[in-house]
Amino acid sequence: MWRKRCWYCTEPSCPRRTFTEQVRQVPAGARITERLRSAAGRRVRDAGSTVVQASRDLGLSWPTV
Repeated sequence: MWRKRCWYCTEPSCPRRTFTEQVRQVPAGARITERLRSAAGRRVRDAGSTVVQASRDLGLSWPTV
């Protein structure tokens, strides 16, 4: 589990008032990691799981898988 922090800029001249942490695995706006997204795809492609079963096993919604 990763908690994404929201940062606030208190500098009056700053055009960005808020922004979030970013790492390569979880870009801005993403809700799951690329590793989890890949694991879901492999489960359906290689393991023969259905999309619904893969979503249940990984704790994701079926549209995400």
